[in-house]
Parts: sequence; C-alpha cells; structure tokens
Amino acid sequence: SSHMAMRMHEFRVWEKTLTPGEAYANMSLTLSGSEIGLYGYWPMDNGVGTLLEDKAAGRNMNLNAVWSIYPAGFAFDFNGTDEVVTINGQNVIISDETDFTVEFWLKGETPTSDVTLFSSGRGDGAEIYTDPEQGLSISANASGQITVYSNGFGFVGTSTNYFDNDWHHFVLSVDRRANAKVY
Repeated sequence: SSHMAMRMHEFRVWEKTLTPGEAYANMSLTLSGSEIGLYGYWPMDNGVGTLLEDKAAGRNMNLNAVWSIYPAGFAFDFNGTDEVVTINGQNVIISDETDFTVEFWLKGETPTSDVTLFSSGRGDGAEIYTDPEQGLSISANASGQITVYSNGFGFVGTSTNYFDNDWHHFVLSVDRRANAKVY
C-alpha cells in the first residue's frame, strides 16, 4: 500500500463512539477543543508552518505536506509519495478495548492502486499484520472503496466511490462491545 494523493482537513479523534446524528451535527462546526469525549482535535487552520496544534490535549503533529488554501480555508495537499502527518504514538492510546471515533474531511481522485488514508503505524499497510491488536488502517482501493482494518479484522467501509474531487466527511466509529460503523 502507498500513500494517498489527496487533501485533508479537520482531523478529530473521540474517545467514544459517535452516532450518525452526532457526526452529522458536528461535521461542519469548528470545535473549541474542550468538548466532552474529544481526545484529539487538529483543525488544520493555521495555513503555515510544520506543526499542527492539537486544540484538545496538546498532542501536536508534525507536518510534511504542502498547505492548500483554495478557495478559502485550509487543508493539506498530500502528494501521495512522501508527504505525511505524524504524531507521537505514545501519546495516543487506542487499544483493543477502547471505543473511539476518527473523523476527517477528504478530497481526491480515485486511486490507481491500494493507498493508505490513515494509519496508526507506518502507513504502508504492514501494521495490520505486524500488530493486529493495536493496528488501525483506513485505506482506499482502485475502485474507490474505503477499507478499514482494526483489531485484526478488515471490512469494506464504503462501497460508493467518494473520490470525485469533491469534499466528503469520513467517520469511523468503533464500539468494541458491538461493531464498527462508517458514515
């Protein structure tokens, strides 16, 4: 798996599952960072520099991508080769017992091969095999399907191709006692 060439905006991690209604109600809101259950919030709104501020808990990310400020607002323009955002993994705890939600905005074209959108490891897809209990990977394939690998299992999260160069909001909500859902 390689990296995805796309734009990304507003990355959020919750330490609880969000219902579709909660995800929809919050998807266009700018959060303060002090919302109950918000574990990490990187609004990606500074437009310059290489440090992304976590407004929820101070877990700042390092940026290796180009800022894209078009037409107004802020996002990252990942080239699909070597541009990534990294966070110190020792500060983010998602275990095989943790309920969580990951959400972000994305925009891009249909990939030509399997690519990684988000990963708790190196982003090459290998973390789902080397550490399946802790690994989390969100990938896309050449059909535009988004696949999720978590806790040693994988499933197709979306069968619709959302890679049409329009902005789409992606939500993965995992309830360890029940199931994982993609909105």
